[in-house]
Amino acid sequence: MKSRHVLIFVALSVTIWLAFFAEGPSDKGVVDAKSKNVAANEKASRPSGKNEKKVEPLLELHDRKSLIEVDQKTKEVSLFGQQSWVPQPVAAVATKPLAPPAPVLPPLPFQYIGKKWEDGNYEVFLANGDKTYAVSVNTVIENTYRVDAIKPPLMHLTYLPLNQAQTLSIGPSE
Repeated sequence: MKSRHVLIFVALSVTIWLAFFAEGPSDKGVVDAKSKNVAANEKASRPSGKNEKKVEPLLELHDRKSLIEVDQKTKEVSLFGQQSWVPQPVAAVATKPLAPPAPVLPPLPFQYIGKKWEDGNYEVFLANGDKTYAVSVNTVIENTYRVDAIKPPLMHLTYLPLNQAQTLSIGPSE
């Protein structure tokens, strides 16, 4: 552990000596950006030989003050501009009101229970929830459905509000 302390002391001494007695930075390698940019542009515009590489021109320097935004009302300096989680209001665009969607034919609410053949006509038994209906041709069910034809294996109904036909499977004839 003593050798570690000696090593740390030597490193600290060298660092302090370099901080006070070493030469400061030299200005020999410093070139004005504008003069370097002009020289690079002149070199890029000259026809290049086989061994010369094409040099890209340097970008123009900007003053720091032009990059910092200052709010004119409050005179506050903002390095990164306005930041807000609130979405910007969207300007209202005048549009034509959309036409309401066309009415859609609902599925049949009836379940087939059975059928009966009597006097040359079928009588079909349907269920809708707790209600049971015995229907034949031209029967109107709750002013919503009309039975148009009963021809096993199908029964043809019309949904009266839209005047559209629907079919219900009732099984084969007996």
